[in-house]
Amino acid sequence: MVITRSRIFLAVLAAVVGFLACGDSDDTPLGSEFIADDLLGSKPGVVFDDSIDVSGDTVYTYYPLIDRATYLETGIQKGYQRTTLLRADFSTAGADTDRTVDTALLFPIIIDYVDYVNQLRARFLQLGTEYNEGDSVAVLDTTTVIPDPDTGAKERDLAFGTLSYELPSALVQGWITGDSVNNGIAIVYSETGDKLMGFDSREGARISHPRIQVGFDDGGDPTNYFVTDDGFYTRPLSSTSELVISDGFVRRIYFQVDLSQVDDSAAVHDARVVFNFVPNSVFGANQNVFLYVPNSSDPDDPGFLVGRGVVPRTLDPASGVLELPLTNVLLLILSGEVPDNGFVLRWEQENIEVRQAEFYTSAHVSLKPKVYITYSTPADFEE
Repeated sequence: MVITRSRIFLAVLAAVVGFLACGDSDDTPLGSEFIADDLLGSKPGVVFDDSIDVSGDTVYTYYPLIDRATYLETGIQKGYQRTTLLRADFSTAGADTDRTVDTALLFPIIIDYVDYVNQLRARFLQLGTEYNEGDSVAVLDTTTVIPDPDTGAKERDLAFGTLSYELPSALVQGWITGDSVNNGIAIVYSETGDKLMGFDSREGARISHPRIQVGFDDGGDPTNYFVTDDGFYTRPLSSTSELVISDGFVRRIYFQVDLSQVDDSAAVHDARVVFNFVPNSVFGANQNVFLYVPNSSDPDDPGFLVGRGVVPRTLDPASGVLELPLTNVLLLILSGEVPDNGFVLRWEQENIEVRQAEFYTSAHVSLKPKVYITYSTPADFEE
């Protein structure tokens, strides 16, 4: 007679229930000492502790500006240069188009803050491409310097306490009448070394917002043309071949895991990917990162930028490593429920502040990123 696994299970269950009815339930957990290793006629699967090198690890770069913060920045700090972009709205000039500009003053609203300097040398430059808030700016396109009308100097000494800086009246006249294109102004740092100045953005909650105040030769009231589009453009001053996630200058890390080394019928008990920090490479106040499986493996596809979330983590550079659990998502990938499009590591929120974290690539023998996995082959049942 053939004894099926279901009949064996029912027999074992009856024995256990009978034992619990007659005995003291505090003796042993579920009477497990009575169950022999091969009572179910099965051979347990083999458990493996293994590691898999990640593959295809690379960095993809995107070019949004920090344009929703309450501040703007110009200068250099921690190896990144910042440039403030401002564009005032002259579309409501109305009757001002028939008036003659006498003076034009830019009010950039300098911030007095411990992380910012109170004095800085910069140039005002006309933008060659129209800047609208929300634009991605791959390359900063500037044309001519906007000199100080009084001195003709190309460089301006910006200082906290100096509220306004004069612009050429003819330039602003053209913006008001529409005779010249108003693409906006770039405030570009013109010194060397680490100096950083902050300005209120139009999103700030302070009393004054950045604006251009225009006075006319008719003696009437001046008009304030407020900045409607602002942000700051950020670029690193040096390059690296390592894996970097950064914000301000947005970079995301992409990598793949070769799951052909794991049988798709295997039971994954634990899996995690481990990255090794490059020492002294992490800075920024908000250190929360996010791992996801993109909807597309093509970096040019919009689906690459979004996908199924895997796990958020807060960086701990002092530990030397970043560990991200992959157990659940690998099970879903192996079962076909989630596409095997690789993984992307990014900041949990982007366009917040200038920050970065750097990790060693797979080119490093001992510090390469790896996936550590514990899995078992299926049990072998005897009929």
